[in-house]
Amino acid sequence: MPILFNGKELVSSNSNILGEIKLLPFRINKLPKYWYFCNGDRYLLESDIGQVLNNLDSTYKMDFNITIQSISPNETINIPSMFYSDGRGYFIQSVNGSSRNVGSTQIDQMRPISGTLNNIVSYNSSTTGSFTMTQGGSFYEGYEVSGRYNTYHLNSTLQGTNYNGTDTHPINIGFVPCIFLGI
Repeated sequence: MPILFNGKELVSSNSNILGEIKLLPFRINKLPKYWYFCNGDRYLLESDIGQVLNNLDSTYKMDFNITIQSISPNETINIPSMFYSDGRGYFIQSVNGSSRNVGSTQIDQMRPISGTLNNIVSYNSSTTGSFTMTQGGSFYEGYEVSGRYNTYHLNSTLQGTNYNGTDTHPINIGFVPCIFLGI
């Protein structure tokens, strides 16, 4: 038996949950019926979509920043946004509900990657970016390095370095974040 809201069917099948957020393989203008793009769009609170959003659980609305805003003479409510303020989409990460809750976000992070390559024999060496070089001396494996050549230690630390991109990510494929509202 279908679930009705204001005389309209809310759920098309038993496989979808009201408020469920999924990544769908459809373009925004080709989303399946009952699914909405999670871009933070606002709807009139009195609209069917607004009423469904407003009737979601209060902790769900808090976790996904679903808020009512008064813009005279109307009140609006927003669909969750799955995008950071600069437009980047979030990667979905499991949480345990105690040290980190559903809907919480984390800023960019990267594990520190560092290393040293010792005893490089070179003439007029220099480094750029995340590499540094320290002079090691004029001996290499017990032999004196003569003339203008020296041995060097090449050090690299990639933590906190800009790699000419907006984030650090694995190879990926784009999907559209959507919420199921059943209406």
